[in-house]
Amino acid sequence: MKVIMTMLIAAVLGSPSQQPFPRDPLKEMQRRAEKEASEKNYRELKEAAAELVDLSKQINTDIEDGGKDVISIRIFDRLDRIEKLTKRIREKAKGTPASVPKIGDTEKAR
Repeated sequence: MKVIMTMLIAAVLGSPSQQPFPRDPLKEMQRRAEKEASEKNYRELKEAAAELVDLSKQINTDIEDGGKDVISIRIFDRLDRIEKLTKRIREKAKGTPASVPKIGDTEKAR
């Protein structure tokens, strides 16, 4: 009996695998939302960079095909698109954590 009580007390007090208190679910939700926003930001950054590379290659081809005396209107359209992409890439690279609302902020908005 004494051995069983000692083992029971040791199991309760000395068990490192058990957490004394569960994690805060609001903080867990916030952490997950921030992680998902970060991953989405990274995917969008990669997609914009790939599109930028593609547009650059297309402009290079258009310039070579047109020769020294011809500038195609497509070049200007692609240059406008490149400007928009570089602005988006710059914003994504800055990483805006403001896009993820804080858990406490959503409760205040209600």
